[in-house]
Amino acid sequence: MTSGTSDDCSVEALLPRAVTRLRARTGADLAYGGSVDPRSRYLTISALDGNRTNALRGMSLPPGHGVGGRVVALGRPVVIDAGTRPRYTEDQRDWAVLGEDISSVVAVPVRTGGTVHAVLYCGVRADNPVPPAAVETALSVARRFEAFLAERTMTARADAGPTPGGPAGASRLRVLCRVDAELEELSYQAGDPALRERIVAVRDLLEDLFPDTAPPTRAQPFGLSPRELDVLRLVAEGMSNAETARRLAVSPETVKAYLRSIMNKLGVHNRTAAVNVARRSSLLP
Repeated sequence: MTSGTSDDCSVEALLPRAVTRLRARTGADLAYGGSVDPRSRYLTISALDGNRTNALRGMSLPPGHGVGGRVVALGRPVVIDAGTRPRYTEDQRDWAVLGEDISSVVAVPVRTGGTVHAVLYCGVRADNPVPPAAVETALSVARRFEAFLAERTMTARADAGPTPGGPAGASRLRVLCRVDAELEELSYQAGDPALRERIVAVRDLLEDLFPDTAPPTRAQPFGLSPRELDVLRLVAEGMSNAETARRLAVSPETVKAYLRSIMNKLGVHNRTAAVNVARRSSLLP
């Protein structure tokens, strides 16, 4: 069993679970992911689901190179669709090659405090774009991953010394991660497909107990989420809803929903006022 593991909420422990969940929920042909070295910022692929070979496993990409390296450098999702991608070059070597035959891919960052800790990918082999619903799901899985990491940071602080509300939340997170890890191993050991499906259903229910978003920080005095800050930055650059949606790999309707939430949190009624308030509060340069 996995009960002897030292940290069931580390990036490396959470990554395979996130990749498996991503593929199951999107129906993508391939899902994979990697962690980012905090010093070199190199991205190393370590978790795969739906892969035909293990050629991708262990691939290391510097910031700015390959799809994943671009995500690390830009700090935002990157989508490349069939029919629009350029001819293969060395900079696309982390997808569509090495026997996987991926035609379209979306890669999203997992980040906290403005730092990218991991990248999640999902791709399709048919000559079609990644469905918008799959993009939304990938972003949702990444946001949950970020919440895990945020609470893990709070756990470390609680272990280092007492903080208001810290120990209870820290203990809760450790227990939930441990239970999920045990259920994951049981699903591999179960020989009955019906039993495996029941375990998956229990894990889905368990996931609802995990935090959905990271708590506000000093960098977010109005409680804006990382995605809302992304939208606000692009709006401040003068981008339209459609342009913002394309940059963030979401639908224009989703951008509108983010803007409504942003304006509500900032107490304003239009985009210009939101940008002005954000700049006065040092949320934007």
